[in-house]
Amino acid sequence: MWHSPMLTQPKAGHLRLQRTSSAICNSTVRRNLFLGLSMPLLASIAFIGVAAAATTTPDLPDLLQKLENSRAHERVEILVELSRICSRKDTQQALVYGQQGLVLAESLGDSSLVARACNQLAWAHQSRGTYAQGLAWAQRGQTASHAVADGRTESRALNTTGVIHWRIGDFDQALSYLLDSLSVARAIGDTSRISSSLNNLGIVHLELGQKEEAHELYQQSLALHRRSGNRRGQANVLNNLGRLSKMMEQPDKALEFYRLSLDIQREIGNEAGMVNTFTNMGNLYLLKGERSEAMAHFRDGLNLASQLDDTLGEGEALLGMGRNHRAAGRPDLALARLNQALALLDDIGARLQVRDCELERSRALEQMGRYQQALSSYKIYKADNDSIFNEDSQSQVAEMQARYDLNQKQQEILSLQNEKAMVTLVHEHDILLRRSLIGALVVAGLFVVIAIRLIRDKAQANQMISLAHTDLKAQHRELEAAVNELQATRDRLRDANEELEDASRCKSEFLASMSHEIRTPLNGIIGLTELTVDSELGTDQLENLSSVLHSADHLMGLLNDVLDLSKIEAGKLIIDTEPLLLIETVSAATNAVAVIARKKGLPIRHTVDDRVPAAVMGDAGRLKQIIFNLLSNALKFTEEGEIVVTVSLATDTQLSQKPSHGAVPICISVKDTGAGIADKDQAEIFDAFRQSGSAENRAKGTGLGLNIVHQLAVAMGGGAWLESQLGVGSTFHVSAILGAASAEQMCTLQQPHRDRCQSDETLYSIHGKLNILVAEDNSVNCLLIRKLLRKQGQSPVIVGNGQEAVDRIQDGIFDLVLMDVMMPEMNGWEATREIRKREANTAKNGTKKLPVIGLSAGVMKEEIQQCFAAGMDAFLPKPIRLDDLKTTIGSVLEARDGGPVLEGTETKFCV
Repeated sequence: MWHSPMLTQPKAGHLRLQRTSSAICNSTVRRNLFLGLSMPLLASIAFIGVAAAATTTPDLPDLLQKLENSRAHERVEILVELSRICSRKDTQQALVYGQQGLVLAESLGDSSLVARACNQLAWAHQSRGTYAQGLAWAQRGQTASHAVADGRTESRALNTTGVIHWRIGDFDQALSYLLDSLSVARAIGDTSRISSSLNNLGIVHLELGQKEEAHELYQQSLALHRRSGNRRGQANVLNNLGRLSKMMEQPDKALEFYRLSLDIQREIGNEAGMVNTFTNMGNLYLLKGERSEAMAHFRDGLNLASQLDDTLGEGEALLGMGRNHRAAGRPDLALARLNQALALLDDIGARLQVRDCELERSRALEQMGRYQQALSSYKIYKADNDSIFNEDSQSQVAEMQARYDLNQKQQEILSLQNEKAMVTLVHEHDILLRRSLIGALVVAGLFVVIAIRLIRDKAQANQMISLAHTDLKAQHRELEAAVNELQATRDRLRDANEELEDASRCKSEFLASMSHEIRTPLNGIIGLTELTVDSELGTDQLENLSSVLHSADHLMGLLNDVLDLSKIEAGKLIIDTEPLLLIETVSAATNAVAVIARKKGLPIRHTVDDRVPAAVMGDAGRLKQIIFNLLSNALKFTEEGEIVVTVSLATDTQLSQKPSHGAVPICISVKDTGAGIADKDQAEIFDAFRQSGSAENRAKGTGLGLNIVHQLAVAMGGGAWLESQLGVGSTFHVSAILGAASAEQMCTLQQPHRDRCQSDETLYSIHGKLNILVAEDNSVNCLLIRKLLRKQGQSPVIVGNGQEAVDRIQDGIFDLVLMDVMMPEMNGWEATREIRKREANTAKNGTKKLPVIGLSAGVMKEEIQQCFAAGMDAFLPKPIRLDDLKTTIGSVLEARDGGPVLEGTETKFCV
């Protein structure tokens, strides 16, 4: 349980803190060089310091005794433990022990011990409130522990960094470091560190006002502590649950958690934890207005802390007693307790608690009417936040200043009244002694002067009070207007965000629907045209149908570009990581444009630098798409010469991210001898729908290809740029970060790949006569699939919906099913699930399942995943190509014949 309240600082202060941390780290390196050169002397000083410390920390004799009789490595661990214990009693002594441990660890050359010592120094600095130094030591601890793969110490260092960022109000950084600490702890299976990180994450979420998230994290931490039997950890989390319940205005529930925590601490003898719980319970009773109960708990905490020599605990208990006295209307007693607390807390450097003491002193002094001293304490409190007053604090200071000025005026009036009384006494004495008219006139004149002065000063005081009150009201109105404006802006932003989300969802649904609707007729157009082109035709007919096929392919490419651009804009672009051979990927992309290149008489050459690994980990499909788009662009604007594709290693300056250790940064370059691009067009060449050149050239494309190339490159950690000269040609470069393939993956990729379905053999010559069931409701697609299968020597059975397919499978025996996804009555997903359900009910051991291949004009990743989730074995997008159909059918039949049975693991194919 952390005791100090959160210290909030502005972002500018946080940036200054980071720069200070860097400076401290640099000075630390220079200091450590000196320490390494004078190690024997420093070691002697360390032992002298430990012996001296034994006289000031009488509760640590056992550790100090062990320190004298321990070996060098054990001595470092004992010094770190001494520093940890002193963090609550004497933060300066904790820093001394931590520095001595670091000196010895460096002399031993043990990076793991260096990391532990640095981490403890960071924790001591955060206890002291010197956060810049704490961040510097925590960063050094992370570096040292990471170098020796000490996961536990690295997790602790990340946790300390997160705590410090929480203390200074930088919640984003706090969450980031605490999540990293949790990740490292989970990676090494350290349950203690996992539960600690979960608990600290709950504290940060609670500071952010996210009470439900904090409650969930506390419950997870508590469950881990209970499972591991860590009673101390359970008590800590129960304390935090009490604080959460207190913030949620559930005092009875909070009290229950505190009592459970106290019972556990008594059971295990954790007296330091009991001090903290007594103080928390006292604050809770004070909130409920039960001041006698609050005072009793504060006294229990103070007595126990005094016995333990727990200076921080004594200071916090005295602070609570001061609050209690002030709430009871006894500011004099409150001030006495607060002064005691301030002396103790200032002595150990507990800056946050010192700040709270100054605030409470300001309020107590104000109750006593000592406005000048109250104002001084309040300014000290604000100065401790290390930030310029905001408008709210300015108003508070102005109000306190006005009260002080009013009090001064009242004191002056009282002084004048006393003066008036004195003059009156003198006047009366003169009357008695002299009984002269001259004396009476003098006294009367003095009285008139004093009265006028009193009236004038009182009027000025009233005017000053009125002006101060008017200024405060004006500032209050301005603050209310600013808050209202911020609320209205937040509401407008929320409404705009909801509208954007609705628009994005509608656009995605529209694109998915249009993709399906356009691909369905295109399936028939492309498929039947390809079949007709393969038949005996005249020259004019063949030329016309080839143009039709080219136009359909162009339309399909345009549709794919629009879908890819939509995925990128919606943030749904997924980059897969699979083993691949770079040379095969480049060859596949160049083969895809080989026909167009031959028609134009343009040779395409490609080379891969010897320094680039043959096998890598990456997204082969996206790499092919990048190379294909660059080649297509080059072919559009090149009439003679050649096109060269080169793959080489990329430099760090050519990447958008820093590659991790073992990564493979590559650069793909496509050089052409085309017309080139003017300088004025080069800056926008990668923008969507932007093209360069004449109107004739602009008609050759949509302007999406290069934009998609750039977006894909950035998603893979690289970038895209070009070099071009009019009349000479252009070279487009794309960089990306790929992973390194293992030896086993490389061996598998480099084995000769043989696929019978890619040969000239038909399905009939390979598998014989097959009983194929086709479920398709579109008549044109039915005609196309029938013709494609007949060309392979097969005669399929065709039904119009999923229900008919299920019924026919029940009646007959089929070797496989081609199942369209979108059908009336029962769609393909429902039909496949029904088929698998009936197979599970009737299957016998060793029975092989019926292969089902999904067919769909929808190519969104979600639709494909639905197919496999329903139980399909493979997926074919429309338009259906003969080679793809033949390959997929061959693959699922081979998997069925030599692969798993119903009880096994499914093999899934996607073309």
